[in-house]
Amino acid sequence: MIHFPEGFRQVGNGILNLQKARYSAGYSLASVVELDQAKGFVDIAIQCVEIIENARRKDRLAFASWIVFDRKGGVADALTRARAKDPTAFIAK
Repeated sequence: MIHFPEGFRQVGNGILNLQKARYSAGYSLASVVELDQAKGFVDIAIQCVEIIENARRKDRLAFASWIVFDRKGGVADALTRARAKDPTAFIAK
């Protein structure tokens, strides 16, 4: 299990909620976003940015790396794709 400071859990939840709202607003014909809701979404985004800004540098870097590479296949998939473009990319020189 990956362990990040508690604030990053809030960031993850905030991003997930913002993604769901964005998808709904963009693709659901029945979706109507009221002004108060939009302000709430802006508040969530601001809180996420503040949490990230106030975190330790090493935690920010770890979180950013996890977001980029923690997909199906993770780092192994990223290495495979990189090697396919440049087979010598990960050979010690």
